[in-house]
Amino acid sequence: MAGTTTVRRFDMGRVFRNGFAVFNRFPVTLLAIGALLTFPTVIATDWANLHLIGPRPPADDIPASLRRIGMLGLVGLLAAGIGWLRVAAVALCVVAAEAGEARLDYGALVSKLLARLPTLYLLGVVSALGIALGLVLLIIPGLIIALAWSLGPIVAMREDKSLSLVLSRSAALTSGYRIQIFGIYLLFFLAGAALEALARAALGVPLLANQPSDPALDYIVQPAISAVLGAIEAAILAAAYTELRMVKEGATSDQVARTFS
Repeated sequence: MAGTTTVRRFDMGRVFRNGFAVFNRFPVTLLAIGALLTFPTVIATDWANLHLIGPRPPADDIPASLRRIGMLGLVGLLAAGIGWLRVAAVALCVVAAEAGEARLDYGALVSKLLARLPTLYLLGVVSALGIALGLVLLIIPGLIIALAWSLGPIVAMREDKSLSLVLSRSAALTSGYRIQIFGIYLLFFLAGAALEALARAALGVPLLANQPSDPALDYIVQPAISAVLGAIEAAILAAAYTELRMVKEGATSDQVARTFS
């Protein structure tokens, strides 16, 4: 990913090539990040939805419906902080790839992640809350906020920004290119849906959401799909961060790699 030529046009193909190049260079590490940060989170979320929150109440029971929505929101907020940690951890692998390192310094990676863990987790929760409020007001503002803040974990990990500036920095970087970021999320959403459909067909589980599911699907297959796709998606988002720095600021990939502190 290193280079010296200034990029003047956002190239989605290059973003995906660079993201997959990082995955190909450090596949075990990225899969381990997914296994540690995504797999158990998906299992815990599914378990909470099934056993703590329970099934959807009747439509005419408005208080129960509101309580259920509130509990679902709380679970989502807690999981969002973990999601930021996952993307930030993968961003460190991208830093190593951009610097041309043949192997990762796991001690340094863990120490850097732990040093910023409280900030990352808090920002993940705050951003999820802001997105949720945007969705409550109107779905388009919520989507715009989500795309604007999508590079927040990478900014928090790679730039020396205060907590209050991370989200605004992400919004500035993504401005004018949020449809491309949306394309990344849409592609992985479709890939996840397709893989889940194949898994349901293989296990004989109906596709309809109101049908009973299967423990193997809920606690093994779906978390595994989320872990693998989440790690690759994070690498591509981190590659998009580098691309946007080069497009909008005229930096080279070498200069972007050196901004990490």
